[in-house]
Amino acid sequence: VIYIVEDILGSIDIAALPSGVTTLRLKVYDKAGNKFVTHRRITTVSAPDLLISSLTPVPQTAVEGDTISLTADIRNESSLPAGENLIKFFLGIPENGEIINETVVPALNANENTLIEIRWHSEGYPGINSVWAWVDAENVVEESNENNNRLMTIVEITHPTLPDLIVEDIQFLPTDPMEGDIVNVTGLIHNTGTPVSNFRVNFSLDESLIGSGVVN
Repeated sequence: VIYIVEDILGSIDIAALPSGVTTLRLKVYDKAGNKFVTHRRITTVSAPDLLISSLTPVPQTAVEGDTISLTADIRNESSLPAGENLIKFFLGIPENGEIINETVVPALNANENTLIEIRWHSEGYPGINSVWAWVDAENVVEESNENNNRLMTIVEITHPTLPDLIVEDIQFLPTDPMEGDIVNVTGLIHNTGTPVSNFRVNFSLDESLIGSGVVN
């Protein structure tokens, strides 16, 4: 796009220029009436530009059943503020992938960034997984570039080779015992690894053993 300015005292409203690179063709006259022509290129931005500069899984290789942290670095790559929006995380390409999490991205000032972290439980997803993040997934922010809102990373989930026992919950009955009451304590044990049997579960109060049981 070329704009022509012929008045030596003229000015251009930058806000009226289209977003992107614009060439200004300047025709300037001195007091003697001599004409000078020069060109200047300027870059203007008429809207914010949200992008994901990095998407980091920790760990990148995990055993099935592990919880994986996914951190997206969201940046507003413009001189204008960007409003609050939604980021979604997918397994597979967003158009037909499975949403594994979503959360709100706060409003960002010009050239500001923020880190968005979610957690993904990997049980049921063995193999090589392509994980995508999509900022402004519902297209509520009008941007100068709508083609840089997504980023993909790879997470490898391996099959477990050993048992992996996790205490998921401890329950008490009665729930509010009085001094002298007999309390039944139940532990919920989950194995996210290979099969296992005939192991003992101990219950302790501070450092003292108060009971145990065998899981067959």
